[in-house]
Amino acid sequence: MKGPKPKYKIQLLENEITELHKLVRSHNSPQVKVMRARIVLDAHEHPEWSNQQISAHAARGHICNLKNTNKKYDKYMIFIT
Repeated sequence: MKGPKPKYKIQLLENEITELHKLVRSHNSPQVKVMRARIVLDAHEHPEWSNQQISAHAARGHICNLKNTNKKYDKYMIFIT
């Protein structure tokens, strides 16, 4: 994907990576924090990615595929491939 790269390279320590992974896997974590943790982890793991690639990858699993639900809600659905 085209677009600007992150302005600053993110470098995390092993214990920070472990804590962020715990946060992402926790079922009780607020989803806003989970999304931010995914963004930080993706930026750390893939410094060559653009901001758009990082945000698209971090959003995985947060977009619901509700094809079989009531059709009146279809116009509000966003699907990422």
